[in-house]
Amino acid sequence: MINCAIYHLTVPDRQYLISFLSNYQTSTAYCLFSAACCFCLGGCFTDVEGCLDLAATNFDVNADKACMGCCEFPELTLAFQHRALPAYKPDTSFSFKYDTPYSVFPDTSHKFTVQRIRFFISNFKLVKENGEEVGVLDSLELEAPAGMNVVVEDNFAKVDRDIFQANKIGSFVTQGVFRKIRFTLGLAPELLNTDPESVPAGHPLSVEQDSINFENGIGYIPLLIQLKKDVFPAAPSTKFKIFEPLQVDLKLQEPFEMKVGFNLAVSLQINYLAWFAGVDFVNDDDVQIQNKIAQNLEGSFSVIELKLN
Repeated sequence: MINCAIYHLTVPDRQYLISFLSNYQTSTAYCLFSAACCFCLGGCFTDVEGCLDLAATNFDVNADKACMGCCEFPELTLAFQHRALPAYKPDTSFSFKYDTPYSVFPDTSHKFTVQRIRFFISNFKLVKENGEEVGVLDSLELEAPAGMNVVVEDNFAKVDRDIFQANKIGSFVTQGVFRKIRFTLGLAPELLNTDPESVPAGHPLSVEQDSINFENGIGYIPLLIQLKKDVFPAAPSTKFKIFEPLQVDLKLQEPFEMKVGFNLAVSLQINYLAWFAGVDFVNDDDVQIQNKIAQNLEGSFSVIELKLN
């Protein structure tokens, strides 16, 4: 739409301006005429469409007309550093690797190897000082047995030291000062027997291309560990399947101020050797080993960085 400032003059004002310009042919009149033209031209403009939502990452300060569906909202991404930090060598840090001999306190002379660790993280939140939680905007509907669908907040990540790209958790719009990160290690019980075919392709819960954490007749396996209790080539593999979800609360070293209109990238460190602290691979049976691992999980996570971009 084209607008011109001269059209906004009242009828008497416009008539006076036209009469004045027709009766005076002096240089002064020409100057006034030129000024009037500039006034008219300067008042003409075309509406610029753009995103006018202050919470969007593409908010356009120059736009004067709201676009339809063009706003892009901030995303929360979650990345991991996979580390091996020996408790008996506090100043030593290694990149955690599969099929590599490790030992844990107290029996540091015995070696074991990890072949695979893969697990889900869900229900990710930022927590304010007063305990208020803020999550993502997205939701996911899953088909459950007996036709009872389950609708949950869509904020899942699949974690493995061989998955290198950051996890896109979901759209995240909030502001304020936060003191904690909170998430669930694993999946809520009502999700374990949902139908994976009801999940969009490429989603962390999809098993179309990756079924490591899903078994027919069992459902989703929230946390899977496959290891060898010894380093001998003939040592058998043992699988541990942990179904009980665990809430993890990580207090931030410094209060973090979240601003509207910015993406949030969160980096967490996982110390995998902390999972096996106190495990006696020679004398503990599988139940004892799994129980010790479950007790160690929460203390293995730490916050590395929160970054706005």
